[in-house]
Amino acid sequence: MPGDQIHLKLYENDGAVMLYHMLVNPDPYLFSFTGENRRKRVPLAIKQAILKLILALLGTNKVLDTTKKTLYLVEYGMGGLVSLLQPLKPPSDKLSLQLMEIVCYQTPDPNYRNMLCVVSLARYAALPTKLSLGRMVQQVIKDKPTCVSDIIQCVGWQESISCLIKNDVRAGRGSTYSSQYSGDPEPFVVVSLNETDDERSEVEVSLTSSTSDSEFLPSQPESLHADDSISSAVSHDERSSDCGILTQLQAISLDMHCKLLWDGLRGSSQEIWKERMKVFHSINSAKGTILVPAVKYTRLLIEYLLTECCAIVKDHTPAEADSTENGQQLIHLVSDFLNTHYKEEESCSEDLLNLTLDLLAKMTVWHPVTGWSELARVGLNILLHFVGSSNSEICATACSKLNHLIQTDEFKLESEIYYIINSVHNALSSTGNRENDVHILQVMKAVLEKHSEMLGLVEHLPHLTSSDLKTGAQVRLDEGVEHYGNEHWKKYLHTVVKEKRSHCLRLFKQVEQEMLNLWNEVENEQNSDWHKFQRENGESQLLFKSNITTPLNAAIDSELKRFSIKTNSFNQNIRVILDQWKSRMRFFSSERGTWAKSGESGPIHWKMSSHENHCRMRIKMIPNDHYEDHRDASLARDTNDPAPLRNDPPSIANLATPSQGANADDDDGMFGPNSTDESLDEGNSSPEELLLKVDCELISMMDSFPGRLEITNRCIYFFEHMPSSDDIGKDFTSPLSTLKHVHHRLHNLQRTALEFFSHNTNFFLNFTREDRKKVLRVIRREKRRDSKFRVFEAQLLANTNLTNKWVRREISNFEYLMQLNTIAGRTYNDWSQYPVFPWVLKDYKSSAIDFDNPDSYRNFTKPAGAMHPPIETELRNRYEEFDDPGGMQPFHHGTHYSSAAGVVTHFLVRMEPFTTKHIDLQNGRFDVADRLFFSIKESFNSVLTSLHDCKELTPDFFCLPEFLININGFDLGRPGGDVALPNWTDQFSDSLEDKIRAAEDFIWKHRKALESDYVSSQLHHWIDLIFGYKQRGSEAEAACNIYPAYSYEGAYDLSQMSDPAKRAVTEKIIKEFGQTPIQLIDKAPHPERKTLEECLSMETREGKASSILPYLNNLMCFKAEVHEKGKLAAFYHI
Repeated sequence: MPGDQIHLKLYENDGAVMLYHMLVNPDPYLFSFTGENRRKRVPLAIKQAILKLILALLGTNKVLDTTKKTLYLVEYGMGGLVSLLQPLKPPSDKLSLQLMEIVCYQTPDPNYRNMLCVVSLARYAALPTKLSLGRMVQQVIKDKPTCVSDIIQCVGWQESISCLIKNDVRAGRGSTYSSQYSGDPEPFVVVSLNETDDERSEVEVSLTSSTSDSEFLPSQPESLHADDSISSAVSHDERSSDCGILTQLQAISLDMHCKLLWDGLRGSSQEIWKERMKVFHSINSAKGTILVPAVKYTRLLIEYLLTECCAIVKDHTPAEADSTENGQQLIHLVSDFLNTHYKEEESCSEDLLNLTLDLLAKMTVWHPVTGWSELARVGLNILLHFVGSSNSEICATACSKLNHLIQTDEFKLESEIYYIINSVHNALSSTGNRENDVHILQVMKAVLEKHSEMLGLVEHLPHLTSSDLKTGAQVRLDEGVEHYGNEHWKKYLHTVVKEKRSHCLRLFKQVEQEMLNLWNEVENEQNSDWHKFQRENGESQLLFKSNITTPLNAAIDSELKRFSIKTNSFNQNIRVILDQWKSRMRFFSSERGTWAKSGESGPIHWKMSSHENHCRMRIKMIPNDHYEDHRDASLARDTNDPAPLRNDPPSIANLATPSQGANADDDDGMFGPNSTDESLDEGNSSPEELLLKVDCELISMMDSFPGRLEITNRCIYFFEHMPSSDDIGKDFTSPLSTLKHVHHRLHNLQRTALEFFSHNTNFFLNFTREDRKKVLRVIRREKRRDSKFRVFEAQLLANTNLTNKWVRREISNFEYLMQLNTIAGRTYNDWSQYPVFPWVLKDYKSSAIDFDNPDSYRNFTKPAGAMHPPIETELRNRYEEFDDPGGMQPFHHGTHYSSAAGVVTHFLVRMEPFTTKHIDLQNGRFDVADRLFFSIKESFNSVLTSLHDCKELTPDFFCLPEFLININGFDLGRPGGDVALPNWTDQFSDSLEDKIRAAEDFIWKHRKALESDYVSSQLHHWIDLIFGYKQRGSEAEAACNIYPAYSYEGAYDLSQMSDPAKRAVTEKIIKEFGQTPIQLIDKAPHPERKTLEECLSMETREGKASSILPYLNNLMCFKAEVHEKGKLAAFYHI
């Protein structure tokens, strides 16, 4: 895009939106630099550049007012931006200063709510930054004094301004303020927007290591230049001393607080005073975080208020009534302040005393006509506080005033006189200053002389002479101590004074309680205001997101998705071409190929194909062109470290990851790009028409891939929404003409999924309940003319003839078990619902196996985890004693007999893709060898003797010998890595061919055991446990066959879970623990299989031809000759 167009884009409103979006969502891929340290510092430089560019745009007249409103965040507020800039830690000091510059640059008046949001960041900033922020706000108030009335209208202004003298220790900056100016300077970005004669603008962005702020900025108001420039840093002398900076900061903060407290908050109502008291509360509640002495700072604020109040009362302005009420509140505030901090030296000062006395005098508090009796007592209490001051001048002034009041007969109540005597005595006892003692003794003598008769001195203190009480007599310290420290005086204090002063004391306590209640109201309102301030920031953040970040994120995601789809489509085509070339090369260069050369063919690595035969056996192994030896996973296991990351980019050949289920294997030719147009058009010449489009999830192994399902009158299409960067995607195409049947399926124990079967493979999709109904409706309509197509509902066993066929020995045990698994929802596509088969034998020690001996077989009436009587007893005891505080139902077995991690990848770890998934489940490493599957005998013994092992087997134990041999040469932690076979297996040499022969011998004998007469007579008991009436309820409890409740259908309704986090945790539990199959028979026992003799007798009675299955061992070869003319056939036994 030409440069002029870039400039024009910046001037538009969309440009402002993009700048703020970049500010809160920096793309690390756009700003990558060499060097780890520099990479960490770049995002700050980028943010600085964006803010400086925003400020530059605000200074040019080419930007429209509507765009400037967006740049100033008029509609959204600065609070949302500030919140987004500090999700984990506060923004840097420089960003805070830049944000304040933007706020203050707004004309004619800045947005004071935005200004307070930025000021609130000062609690995280270093001292120089706090000072700069304070100067900016002070300058705003100085330029427009009337703005204080606007600032106080903002919620939480007291706490925001107080942030200038607070320090949040969580920011990690502590007392190291000067560290911001030490060490290497941070790089920043200079952004200038210079206008030329032809009114074209040029944007310069450059990185520099200088810390100078002399780069060009747009013209600013005069008030922001010179010494008070908001962009200038503190001087060199100020930087040299944190103490000097703190002194200036305190002065600036105090000046702003004073102006806001008096000039901004005008009036004398209780609500106004609550707003003023919030400032004091904000300062005094910040224990451990305030940078200035809180008591001294509070005293200075009170002194300022006293000064202003005295000035108004003296001038007799029309606001005299308000000033009188303000004076009354101030006197109470001074009294409360002294009561709270009476032990602290900084609470008293000559100015505070003189200003208080001045205000009391101007309000004529002690004049008998005014009727300020309550306020006069408060003033007396204040005087008595100052009398006890350690400062001689303060004490002398207070004593002089109190002496004067006593002589003028201002105190007439008996309780007041006794209260004065008690307080003066306490001051005399606590002072350590001889000069102060003289002044205090004068007060004591004055009150005793003035009210001797009322006090009953002659009766209670006869030792006191008239000369001792004479006011004009010279006060001698030794005599004073003698008189006011002897036993008679102490007795007088305890028996008379303390009792007589109680009334006055109660009045003071009442006033203190009223102030305490008022402070509690102030605290509650201030907390409410701060929460409201934060809530407004949250609302601003939502507005910012909804109008800036969310629309742009959606546009970016859409563009990334489009780019990803195009890229993945290209990669997929490349992969298909490479795989086809590899297939052709393998065909011609293999052992008997045209280009074969003896001894030059490399090793071939294998993986399991997704093809199934008519019995649903997956027994086909295909070459793995994307073989990975997983050395990193083995190294991570041996060193107990995470698997090292690969720095080298993957080659084009490895852009795709072979997947099972929907995606075809390399030689399958079923789905994906390998499908030819002829296969898609077979049996349907009509134009293709879209019938339905719904969102769904492709379930493959243990993962789900969100995507879109499209059904036309010719094909079923699946398109993955967002393939991962290391995958070409799971897109596939399946012709409707090849669709044989559809099964209802569970996904995460919810009835929301379907499994589609086409020829030799299948795919598993999960929908919403409504979308699943729509898909079935369309499929049924399009396949209505296909008499062989069926939709299988769950729990259809009673509606089929399958059980009867098995009972009559028309199908094998293996076929029947596989069909039961299929009907009950077990599938190869979802490993948490992998087909489950039983342990058959228990004799793995003998050198030969006797298939006719019942002792060779397991107990089929018990689940795998309870076959051993002592273990069963222990499980039952645990079940009876189970008591969960959370209300969880009791169970016998804490693990499941079929799970993805504990069973499927455990047994099949030597074959891809199970190897890769096992490593993923172990966080990038192989599990330790002692926990891997290395011996059939040891695995059975573990199930037999462990309380925590109840694994059953998988179909692969009866049809697939390759999973027992480490044909891919993985390092599993033990030499060879093969599974140790039982002793009764034929053993050969250690060559790969002989190992496979031994594994085949085990599979053959194991399958023979499964089809034996004994197993046929006992298998129905095991079916009752897994699929039948002993799966749940009282029968399951009696059979010791109860598992945790979350493994059964109906335990959770995920559609009712509104909390995404809770739903994700629940789904993870279901996937990783294991799922119990759908119950196919819930009331009656499963019928027993008939013996061979019973079947033959029944067939004879019914006149049916016998099945060939029972006679497979007796087959013999014959040669037949057929004579056409005479229609004779002759059979010759060979």
